[in-house]
Amino acid sequence: MKKSIGTVHTFHGKETTIVIIYLGVGEDHEGAANWASNSPDILNVAVTRAKNRVIIVGNKKL
Repeated sequence: MKKSIGTVHTFHGKETTIVIIYLGVGEDHEGAANWASNSPDILNVAVTRAKNRVIIVGNKKL
């Protein structure tokens, strides 16, 4: 399986089998975790790149 790593912008206009979205911020950087709710267009691009599966990894407390 070919693996690629990049930002949401890197994958704009492309598709892949699985997309893993890593929301990796510490509890002291809550503002950085808000990008998904503040930028629904970017989140939409991230989620719709996947053909089969989307995996979201992050701290549910944030």
